[in-house]
Amino acid sequence: MVFDNGTWWLVVLLLGFATGALIYLLKRSLFGRVDKLDESVKRLDESTVKKEPYEKEKDKLQRGIERIERDYTPRSVHDKSYDELKSDIKTIMQTYLTKDDFIREFSKMDRKIDNRLGNLQSLLGGEGVAEDEFLDSVNFLASEGYIHLRLISTREPALLADHEYTELEAKLTSRGKRLLKGGIEDNMIEV
Repeated sequence: MVFDNGTWWLVVLLLGFATGALIYLLKRSLFGRVDKLDESVKRLDESTVKKEPYEKEKDKLQRGIERIERDYTPRSVHDKSYDELKSDIKTIMQTYLTKDDFIREFSKMDRKIDNRLGNLQSLLGGEGVAEDEFLDSVNFLASEGYIHLRLISTREPALLADHEYTELEAKLTSRGKRLLKGGIEDNMIEV
């Protein structure tokens, strides 16, 4: 069999197509596997962790769990503490004054104190004590620290020498209370 030039071109062309197809199939199957392996490696990288960061995170979480276990209050202890606090609150509510009660009692006491100076003068006046003697006595009690004088209108401290006694009110100090109860003695005062 004799092949002419046209036949050789056809044979070379067919061999080229066959070689190209073979290379294409080889490339497709071989590089397809490489691509699949590459994807598998990427998935493994994304879904796994290296040992060192894993151990650090594990230790951190373990310390957190230990802290929770150490600080955790069991339900029975919590309930007991809650009941004790509830009982304490109930006791406080029963034994202590409310704000309104305090204000009411304080107002009563304040009105009584406001009227003491006037009542004292009228009481002493009924026993024949002159106004100047009364004022000297009040001035002495204030200067010795047995009473504090203040203006009725502003509640600011005041001196008897600077104001009319009718503008003033007197408050018994703790020293004055001790004197009245006999805790201290003053030979200038008769109790």
